[in-house]
Parts: sequence; structure tokens; C-alpha cells
Amino acid sequence: MPSFIPGPLSPSPRSLCAGSFLSRWQENRGIEKRAKEERTQKQQEQDRAALEQLGGKELAIQNFYASPGEIRRGESVQLCYGVANAKTVKLEPQPNPVWPLLLPLC
Repeated sequence: MPSFIPGPLSPSPRSLCAGSFLSRWQENRGIEKRAKEERTQKQQEQDRAALEQLGGKELAIQNFYASPGEIRRGESVQLCYGVANAKTVKLEPQPNPVWPLLLPLC
């Protein structure tokens, strides 16, 4: 019966263990990468849904109305408006100063 004699090309038990460790490490890295990609995709989907609920990406006047709805000459009126994705809003002509409110009161 021939006996096994380790030679220069025979793997040592230490190299087999290191190879197994490296293979396991690579597998774990792949699993972690896929999990991170899935989390990123899920977050992007949630972000898109939130953006759509807030008016989307387009500039838009969401509402604009006066309160009360009917006035007579000399009476005051409160203008109510809402915009989406605007950096600034300017009403013209503007005889009196106008300040935006963060919370809708109308």
C-alpha cells in the first residue's frame, strides 16, 4: 500500500485552515454587501414615497385661496397658500408686508 509523503505541492493542514477561513470570510462579505444593498434600496423607496407625499420633485402651487371668500372695499382678507419645492415665494403686487407661516392657519 502506498503511503502519503508530503511534498512541496501538498497542502499543509495550516494552509487548508487558512483557505477555509478565507472562503468563509469572502462568503460573509458577500452576504453583508447584499444586505447593505437591500437596505439602501429599501431606504430609497421610502424616500421616494415620502417625497411624493410632500409634493414630488416639481415646483407647484398646492393651494391658494382667500379667507373670507367674499369681501367689500376696504375690508381685510387673509390669503392662504401652499407651495411645494419652492426656495422663496413672492406675492405681487404687495402693498403691505407679507410673512410666511410654517403652520397653516387657514
